[in-house]
Amino acid sequence: WLEVGDGQMYLQKLSDDLTKMDGEPQLLFSASSAKWVGPITSNGVTGSVTDAPFIYKTSENKLIMLWSSFAKSNGKYSIGLARSTSGLITGPWVQDSNPLNNDDGGHAMLFKSLDGKLKISYHAPNSYPNYAAIYDVDIDQDDVIIIN
Repeated sequence: WLEVGDGQMYLQKLSDDLTKMDGEPQLLFSASSAKWVGPITSNGVTGSVTDAPFIYKTSENKLIMLWSSFAKSNGKYSIGLARSTSGLITGPWVQDSNPLNNDDGGHAMLFKSLDGKLKISYHAPNSYPNYAAIYDVDIDQDDVIIIN
């Protein structure tokens, strides 16, 4: 987890029956590519992490990725936003400068409620006990805005 120093997000194609890898993994980005990410130390090991990717295609067919790490500004677990400039999962991926949240939560996903509203769900805080945080979301010009 921290031992790699600078966490990386990879893409790996699977066989049609999902039982084995097909080809070589492809690096999408490293934690250090996001200006908001800072290192953490646990058990004497320091590093930056990439965690919990969630891919979402916007109504304008733009591809975004929510992912989690620890914010440089406050050390809290946070949700980052990356955008595929090509519209393909292979990227290249460009990182937003700031995380989406500051409530020590992560592992986010987007979904539509039964009444069609776009929502974000994630756990917060990143310690016990933690709870499901669910908020309305607006995507405007590819900006993800959490409404709470």
